[in-house]
Amino acid sequence: MIKSIPLTKLVQSPRNVRRHGDPAADSELKASIAAHGLLQNLIVRPAARSKFEVEAGERRR
Repeated sequence: MIKSIPLTKLVQSPRNVRRHGDPAADSELKASIAAHGLLQNLIVRPAARSKFEVEAGERRR
């Protein structure tokens, strides 16, 4: 199911293996999304207080 969720309702999953960002890789991803659009949706699951944990695609958030 595809659903639009406001960014303010997304939180990082405690199961996310990435603990630190890579500014160079993030810049490349941002440029790719600007050029080609978002090719894969985020995968989320319900969390507490009407929030959603990002299970896959945290860098695209």
